[in-house]
Amino acid sequence: MKAISIMQPWLFAICRMGKQIENRTWAPSPMLIGQRIALHAGKKEDDALPVPGYSAGNGAGTFSSVIAVATLAEIVRTKRRAAELGQERWWVDRPSNVGHLFADIVELPRPVIGVSGSLSYWQLPADIERHVLEQLASRPL
Repeated sequence: MKAISIMQPWLFAICRMGKQIENRTWAPSPMLIGQRIALHAGKKEDDALPVPGYSAGNGAGTFSSVIAVATLAEIVRTKRRAAELGQERWWVDRPSNVGHLFADIVELPRPVIGVSGSLSYWQLPADIERHVLEQLASRPL
């Protein structure tokens, strides 16, 4: 399974606030569209903008951990398309912006902690992937 690291509080917003677009300056490989991706909380926090409800004290400030999985659904290239998807609030309006749109987001019951990551797509180690898949399999339908 591929993974991508996302700094907090943005991963919190993806898991709990309806954010589906992750803003980057580069597009993912089209081969990743439709694939399940592990969402990894990076080791650093982006404190540029406050996110309501987010604080390290409420458990949202989890770092260096796989927190959720999602399907990479689409590459979004315009603010207009982000608005059509109901994601304009989360769009970063810069010329080089590329939105990675996630769907079917599932927060894991327990973060898989102590995982190093990368801000580009990377291969989840087999043992970590096993822990993630075990949690998904044990979820009630």
